Amino acid sequence: MTDAPTPEPITETVTEPAGAPEAVPETGGPDKLRSEAARYRRALREAETDRERLTGQVEALQRAEVARLAGERLADPADLWRAGTLTVADMLTDNGTVDAAKVSTAVEAVLAEHPHWQRQVIPTAREVGLGGAGNDPDPVADFASFIRRSAQ
Repeated sequence: MTDAPTPEPITETVTEPAGAPEAVPETGGPDKLRSEAARYRRALREAETDRERLTGQVEALQRAEVARLAGERLADPADLWRAGTLTVADMLTDNGTVDAAKVSTAVEAVLAEHPHWQRQVIPTAREVGLGGAGNDPDPVADFASFIRRSAQ
């Protein structure tokens, strides 16, 4: 017999990079894998439902902000949407916030087609009684002094 050297076993340690998916354990069988997959599917459905709900809430808030800005010049802010060509997405900046300049441009376009949709400025009681805002009467004048002036 010859004494041949026996090769040493290879003992390299393989390290997984950070963030690599975990290896599926071979123990537990298919039932464990099925239940794990079902758990992930349920979590995915819940996450999708939450995302849809939150997307709806954000869009409602954006729509309310557009309506608030449009309401400064339109009698009914819903008139902005009546043509059916505008969407909330048309009024947003690249980062998703409402762009006041885009809203103003859209309101101007709506008012160009429908000037009667413009918000009417209602004068205050003081402005109506004075015939304009700049005509302040004599603050000490009362009815008796008015009669005295009229009699002269």
